[in-house]
Amino acid sequence: MNYLFVYVDGYDLDDVEKPLLKAFEAFVRIWPAPSARVINDKFEPEADDQPDWLPEWNLGLNLNSTNCLEVGSKSSSGFSPSLPKKRVESS
Repeated sequence: MNYLFVYVDGYDLDDVEKPLLKAFEAFVRIWPAPSARVINDKFEPEADDQPDWLPEWNLGLNLNSTNCLEVGSKSSSGFSPSLPKKRVESS
C-alpha cells in the first residue's frame, strides 16, 4: 500500500480553510480508495508559546492506494481549489 499526504503549509489558514475543505472533500469523493481522509486539526496553543504565535494547524489530505501516482494523476485532473486573493501592499 502506498500513502500520499498532502498538507497546507502554514498556521494562518483562516482565509483559506473553507475553500480548501470544500475542494478536499470533493476530491475525496472521487478518490477510488475508500480510506481517503480530510484532515483539519487546529491545536490549542502550547503553554510556552508567545502570545502572538498562532497555534499549529494540520489541514490536508491522507490518501492511499496501491499506486497513488497512477490513480492520483487520473483523479486530480479537475482539482483546482478557488482561494481568496490576498492583496499585497507595497511600501
